[in-house]
Amino acid sequence: MIQHHLIFDTPTVLALSGNRQVSALIHRVNFEPEVRLWVPVLAVLQADVDHPGIVEHVGQLDVLHMLDLDYPAALAVAQLHRDGTPVSIPWNRGGLPYAARSF
Repeated sequence: MIQHHLIFDTPTVLALSGNRQVSALIHRVNFEPEVRLWVPVLAVLQADVDHPGIVEHVGQLDVLHMLDLDYPAALAVAQLHRDGTPVSIPWNRGGLPYAARSF
Protein backbone atom coordinates (compact mmCIF):
# COMPACT_ATOMS: atom_id res chain seq x y z
CA MET A 1 0.00 0.00 0.00
CA ILE A 2 1.28 3.48 -0.88
CA GLN A 3 1.83 5.45 2.31
CA HIS A 4 3.94 8.41 1.19
CA HIS A 5 3.26 10.84 -1.64
CA LEU A 6 5.98 13.33 -2.58
CA ILE A 7 5.26 16.13 -5.07
CA PHE A 8 8.13 17.67 -7.02
CA ASP A 9 8.17 21.41 -7.75
CA THR A 10 10.07 23.03 -10.64
CA PRO A 11 13.39 23.43 -8.75
CA THR A 12 13.27 19.74 -7.79
CA VAL A 13 12.57 18.75 -11.39
CA LEU A 14 15.55 20.87 -12.46
CA ALA A 15 17.65 19.10 -9.82
CA LEU A 16 17.13 15.85 -11.74
CA SER A 17 19.92 17.04 -14.01
CA GLY A 18 22.66 16.31 -11.49
CA ASN A 19 21.72 16.81 -7.85
CA ARG A 20 22.95 13.82 -5.83
CA GLN A 21 20.16 13.93 -3.26
CA VAL A 22 17.40 13.93 -5.87
CA SER A 23 19.16 11.17 -7.81
CA ALA A 24 19.43 9.11 -4.60
CA LEU A 25 15.72 9.65 -3.93
CA ILE A 26 14.84 8.42 -7.43
CA HIS A 27 17.06 5.36 -6.98
CA ARG A 28 15.69 4.56 -3.52
CA VAL A 29 12.04 4.82 -4.58
CA ASN A 30 12.67 2.03 -7.09
CA PHE A 31 12.93 -0.29 -4.10
CA GLU A 32 10.22 1.23 -1.90
CA PRO A 33 6.75 0.52 -3.30
CA GLU A 34 5.08 2.44 -0.46
CA VAL A 35 6.44 5.76 -1.83
CA ARG A 36 4.94 7.50 -4.87
CA LEU A 37 6.64 10.47 -6.57
CA TRP A 38 4.43 12.95 -8.41
CA VAL A 39 5.46 15.62 -10.92
CA PRO A 40 2.92 18.32 -11.83
CA VAL A 41 2.64 18.97 -15.56
CA LEU A 42 3.26 22.71 -15.20
CA ALA A 43 6.35 22.13 -13.06
CA VAL A 44 7.83 19.90 -15.78
CA LEU A 45 6.98 22.37 -18.54
CA GLN A 46 8.53 25.27 -16.63
CA ALA A 47 11.63 23.19 -15.93
CA ASP A 48 11.90 22.39 -19.64
CA VAL A 49 11.86 26.12 -20.44
CA ASP A 50 14.84 26.58 -18.11
CA HIS A 51 16.58 23.33 -19.08
CA PRO A 52 15.48 22.03 -22.52
CA GLY A 53 15.16 18.25 -22.64
CA ILE A 54 14.08 17.71 -19.03
CA VAL A 55 10.61 16.59 -20.19
CA GLU A 56 12.15 13.64 -22.00
CA HIS A 57 14.29 12.84 -18.97
CA VAL A 58 11.25 12.84 -16.66
CA GLY A 59 9.39 10.61 -19.10
CA GLN A 60 12.12 7.98 -18.91
CA LEU A 61 11.91 7.63 -15.13
CA ASP A 62 9.25 5.07 -14.26
CA VAL A 63 9.06 6.17 -10.62
CA LEU A 64 7.87 9.68 -11.55
CA HIS A 65 4.12 9.98 -12.12
CA MET A 66 2.66 12.96 -13.95
CA LEU A 67 0.04 14.94 -12.06
CA ASP A 68 -2.37 16.39 -14.60
CA LEU A 69 -4.41 19.51 -14.10
CA ASP A 70 -8.11 19.04 -13.60
CA TYR A 71 -10.58 21.63 -14.81
CA PRO A 72 -10.68 23.80 -11.64
CA ALA A 73 -6.88 23.92 -11.50
CA ALA A 74 -6.58 24.71 -15.21
CA LEU A 75 -9.20 27.44 -14.87
CA ALA A 76 -7.41 28.98 -11.88
CA VAL A 77 -4.04 28.95 -13.67
CA ALA A 78 -5.59 30.44 -16.82
CA GLN A 79 -7.23 33.24 -14.83
CA LEU A 80 -3.98 34.05 -13.03
CA HIS A 81 -2.16 34.07 -16.38
CA ARG A 82 -4.79 36.43 -17.87
CA ASP A 83 -4.24 38.71 -14.87
CA GLY A 84 -0.53 38.91 -15.73
CA THR A 85 0.91 36.26 -13.41
CA PRO A 86 3.44 33.98 -15.14
CA VAL A 87 2.06 30.45 -15.44
CA SER A 88 4.89 28.94 -13.41
CA ILE A 89 4.22 31.06 -10.34
CA PRO A 90 0.78 29.75 -9.35
CA TRP A 91 1.82 26.15 -9.72
CA ASN A 92 5.12 26.34 -7.91
CA ARG A 93 3.83 28.40 -4.99
CA GLY A 94 0.08 28.01 -4.77
CA GLY A 95 -0.48 24.94 -6.89
CA LEU A 96 1.45 22.47 -4.78
CA PRO A 97 -1.01 22.68 -1.87
CA TYR A 98 -3.79 22.18 -4.43
CA ALA A 99 -1.99 19.09 -5.74
CA ALA A 100 -1.47 17.76 -2.23
CA ARG A 101 -5.20 17.96 -1.55
CA SER A 102 -5.73 15.60 -4.52
CA PHE A 103 -4.53 12.69 -2.39
